[in-house]
Amino acid sequence: MAWFFVKDGVPVQLTFPERRNEGGVCSIMASNAGGITFSTNFTLRIAVPQRFELPEHLPDGRFRLRFGDRDGQPLPAGAVSNFAVWASSDVRGLNWLRLTISDGQAVVDAPDAANQPLRFYRVEERWLFAGSRARRNEFLASPGATPSFPAQMAGVGFELNKLLAKQGYTGLLQAYGYAALIGSGPWLVSVISLGMLGAVLTTVSDSDELQTFFVSISLVYAVTLVLSGPIQMVLTRHAADQEYAREPEKIYPTFVFSIAWSMLLFSVVGLVIFVGCVPGPLVFRLAAAMLTAFVGGIWVASIFLTAIKDYAQVLWGFAIGSAASFLGAWVCGNWQGVTGAMVGFTLGHALLLLLLFRAIYKEVGNREVGDPEFLRCFRRYWQLALCGLFYNLGIWIDKFLFWWLDPAAEQIAGLLHSAPVYDRVVYFAFLTIVPGMAVFLLKLETDFAVANDQFFQHVLKKGTLAQVTERKLGMIEALRDGFGLLLKVQGLFTIVLILGAEHVLPVIGLGAVQAGIFQIALIGTFLLVIFMSLLMVLHYLDKRRDAMIACAVFAGTNLLVTWGSIMAGERWFGIGFLVAAGLGTVLAGFWVNQHVRNLEYDTFTPQPLYG
Repeated sequence: MAWFFVKDGVPVQLTFPERRNEGGVCSIMASNAGGITFSTNFTLRIAVPQRFELPEHLPDGRFRLRFGDRDGQPLPAGAVSNFAVWASSDVRGLNWLRLTISDGQAVVDAPDAANQPLRFYRVEERWLFAGSRARRNEFLASPGATPSFPAQMAGVGFELNKLLAKQGYTGLLQAYGYAALIGSGPWLVSVISLGMLGAVLTTVSDSDELQTFFVSISLVYAVTLVLSGPIQMVLTRHAADQEYAREPEKIYPTFVFSIAWSMLLFSVVGLVIFVGCVPGPLVFRLAAAMLTAFVGGIWVASIFLTAIKDYAQVLWGFAIGSAASFLGAWVCGNWQGVTGAMVGFTLGHALLLLLLFRAIYKEVGNREVGDPEFLRCFRRYWQLALCGLFYNLGIWIDKFLFWWLDPAAEQIAGLLHSAPVYDRVVYFAFLTIVPGMAVFLLKLETDFAVANDQFFQHVLKKGTLAQVTERKLGMIEALRDGFGLLLKVQGLFTIVLILGAEHVLPVIGLGAVQAGIFQIALIGTFLLVIFMSLLMVLHYLDKRRDAMIACAVFAGTNLLVTWGSIMAGERWFGIGFLVAAGLGTVLAGFWVNQHVRNLEYDTFTPQPLYG
């Protein structure tokens, strides 16, 4: 968020010499990448003595600056000064905002030098309704701090692009191979491990027990993906704010707290599902509950992976974790049957989480642990939280309906159900998004992040209209090239699989009856990759409401159409997901086109709320 100060209707940069004491009626406008969002008048009074000390914590949570003379001696009590700006409004529902100084930060970059720009480092926002609680957003509140998903979060994409600079096809294959593995990491690890386990565990237990094992893991992944969606979205935005505030040291404490908090939540969910609702050996159920906690932690940790520049370390983590999950389940399964397989598989995922934890620590780690600040962000970014929930629910809602409503579905044990006709063919269709994920990570997101950053840097640095327009054209070109490559790569891959479905399915153990469902699911996953990419653009432009509505439509459509397809019969299976992904793509595409077309208007046109 950028703060601009206007005095007598003219924008001014607040500067001061060594000493200053003045005041006046000004206005303050809080703006982001989408334009002005708040404007009000206030009385500003600035009093800057010669030197100041570190802030003092006050009982009410504010900070007070104590000033001293040039020799370091404290000023008399009467000279102690709070340095703050107050802005308020009479209208119910509007905000008042208080700007004060964050602990350990300075009011100015160089307090002894003349004409240094004024900077505030904390914004506290409170709704005017009685009993409301304050919400704090600790980012650098100065021109240049735009609270969008910054280019830094695509760090691994920039690193992988260096491989593209290599001559020949080797660099090209390496870059896209690494991008595919990182972009699809946790999901790819699990599907590959389960596929291999399905081939080697047939000798350790009967088919019913093995089915319990595989269906339990499917339910773990479904539940953790849906519930981790809100956490991932809010945590990503919070980390992006800290990165843009040039306070990356706050990212790791937030990560540690979020992992601990999430794993506690997923542990409770796992215990309720597997200990409370699934019959069987207690050790098996407890291991499944722990797997729920570890997989949930992996989903939360995975949002930081695209910011890690050491992609080799991430790949090694996935490789070792995948191997450990497979070997653990195989070895322990031969020892203790399906219960041992679940314990071994869980231990492998625990190792994977530790390796990801280590990689993140090496990138952004410090000695601080546990910062609950991101929990307060759920109120501020509730639209992002719902976006994450609806998006992942939209991906899984059709599977839930087939498990519990399809007459052909099988009850495995308690809450565990499976839909043999639908499940496996859809899972394999989801594997086909790997090429699209590689293009998304390596080309589309990375190029657009750079173009987006260049556009807003020119805006904030008061570039000419021609320069700003040129940067906008750069954003459009990045989108056109990125989506063009995505359509070519993922589209070609999808077409080949659709045409060869009857030959591909027998290789993976599926019958010709499921070919139609597979072909429909392939088109649906193709549209899902486009939908996900369009959502990325909306997030970069900070269009949270539009992204949330698109995801809600995606989930709601999948729910309704899938329910109807189950009632209509097998020939319509998969159509719910296809229609939902298509409708979500059209809606998100419409909004992206509108916002990019009107980018200058959204950026420069104030939208004040006057008190």
